[in-house]
Amino acid sequence: MAGMILVLAAVPLLAPVWHLWHGDSISWQGWKISVPKGFCARSDQNPTLWKFAFGAPFLNLSYGHISLFHRPTGQLPFEFGRDFGHFAASVTEVAKQDGYRFASKKTLKVGDTTAHCLEFESEVDSSRALLRCAIEDSLVVIFYEGASRYVPDFLSVLEGMSRQGVARDGKYVRMVGLLIR
Repeated sequence: MAGMILVLAAVPLLAPVWHLWHGDSISWQGWKISVPKGFCARSDQNPTLWKFAFGAPFLNLSYGHISLFHRPTGQLPFEFGRDFGHFAASVTEVAKQDGYRFASKKTLKVGDTTAHCLEFESEVDSSRALLRCAIEDSLVVIFYEGASRYVPDFLSVLEGMSRQGVARDGKYVRMVGLLIR
């Protein structure tokens, strides 16, 4: 019981400690990605940003989970006219299977380009949301799952992203790997 209380008390400290140790951003696949206050990041091949409430992981409480993915090898950078129809159909099908319904479409400025996002709301719990975003002229997609109240944090991550690297004829040189400052 004492161990469980210790873990419950430590969870809210994860994010502040992460920010003290790593700063306010990560670098991945040629992008600088801000990590909002209250979130911490896990670094691996596909980084994730987490926000936990007091009581996690033992109690069913609100959380926010942001995942970044690299499009499969051999695919071209995302282009709205060519790719959005397939992207929308596939993420909508999966969202429906998971008990979500379409809520809205958003287009946001991300660095020097835009992100095309679909937002879904839970059919059983109105406090839960999914967002699925593809970034124009990029191989990066970014997903959100969790409490609706953390959606503004997710949108701030998108709007705070910026490309890193050297521009050549309007295209950026892709940086490989994950660097955490």
